[in-house]
Amino acid sequence: MNLPTQITVYSFYMFEHGFESARVSPCKATRQAILDTFLGDPIESTAEAVEPEALDARGCYRRLPTGWGALN
Repeated sequence: MNLPTQITVYSFYMFEHGFESARVSPCKATRQAILDTFLGDPIESTAEAVEPEALDARGCYRRLPTGWGALN
């Protein structure tokens, strides 16, 4: 089985109980995770291709702050 070499993730709007308006998520996620897990709306203009290994168990991607480049 061939796994994709990269997966597209998006920032998204989250609607939380108790807030009057939507807020932007603290992470990016796959479209499927946004729609099914977070019940949010993807922000199409924020699409970014990442390695599948960079996602956590919920399908979230959090970029590590590296300043000038990769950590390797």
